[in-house]
Amino acid sequence: MAEELTPADIQMPFLEYRANYKEPIISIWFDRRQGDIVDALLKALGPQLMFENITWNQAAKNLAEAQLSFSVPSLFSTILVGIRGVTISVLNPDWSRVPLLTSAFQS
Repeated sequence: MAEELTPADIQMPFLEYRANYKEPIISIWFDRRQGDIVDALLKALGPQLMFENITWNQAAKNLAEAQLSFSVPSLFSTILVGIRGVTISVLNPDWSRVPLLTSAFQS
């Protein structure tokens, strides 16, 4: 007699989403308006994002490496904003908090 097995419900342990801008944000970057990007993400993530978790790649060797990095430990995520696009990476995502990540991405 065959034993009945219960199917496993395995959540994805890693999520990464990349979106490229229609046009590079060179004017924002070189007008030194990165603060606008920081401000938008602070509004979207509220208390989830702290200043000590925001870094700027000051030693970029080329434009592709120029980026702002936002670490959001409470969401196990990192948001990288560059001249050509934005990438969100999440380790062991809490799928009930997806609306918060979506809000950050849309900002």
